Formats: sequence, C-alpha cells, structure tokens
Amino acid sequence: MARIQHTKKSMILVWSFASVIALAMGLSIYFVQATYDLRALINATFIPGATLLGLAGLILISRTGNFDIMAYSFVAMGQRFRPREMRQYEDAVDYKAKAEERRSKKGGYVLPYLIWGGALLLTALIVNIVFMTSL
Repeated sequence: MARIQHTKKSMILVWSFASVIALAMGLSIYFVQATYDLRALINATFIPGATLLGLAGLILISRTGNFDIMAYSFVAMGQRFRPREMRQYEDAVDYKAKAEERRSKKGGYVLPYLIWGGALLLTALIVNIVFMTSL
C-alpha cells in the first residue's frame, strides 16, 4: 500500500478535533467530580485517553476494509427506497471496490489520536502511582 500524503488542512483539522475531544472530555469529567483531588484527575485523564486510543484503533481497522460488507448493508437499506437508476452502488462488490479506491486516495490520519491518547494514559498512570504512594 502506498504512503498517503495528507494535506496540511486535513492534518490541522484532525489535530484540532483530537485536542477538542481530549480537552472537552477531560475538563468535563474533572469538574463533574464532587472533589477536585488526584482521583478526579486520574478519571479525567484515563477516560479520554482510552477513548482516543480506541478511536485510533477503529480508524485503523476501518482502513483495512474488513467491515466493508457490513457498511454496505447499511447503505443498501437506505438505497432500497430509491429507484434502481439512482442507486449509487450495484452490489456489495461494487461498494467494496469503490471503498478501496476512496481509501487509496484518502487515508486515516491517526497520529494525533495516538499521541493525545498515549499522553493522557501515561499521565493517568503517573498520577495513579503518586496517588497510591500517598495513601
């Protein structure tokens, strides 16, 4: 598979999206806690970190094309209400071929999700160790 060159605009958008997810989830989880202590900080870093790493994993799995047939089934349900001439895909094979063509042109940029998720999980681990030694 050839290496895909991402545009600066798409990279900035993905970095911004990952940053907003991390900060919004972390701050909302932290400020919802009853007490603002190390436990709240552990929750506020672990949950967004695990979510971002999971999102990166799902993006990587979707890039392999393993779930194209399942995705086609949802597309096909919506297309059943259109006349045959207006349908976008003839069958599942046609959908899979077009999906592979889309993937070859446009790739999943997962680096921001991996960096933010890893940093947040590492922070949660360090704060957890500090919390456990302070007990």
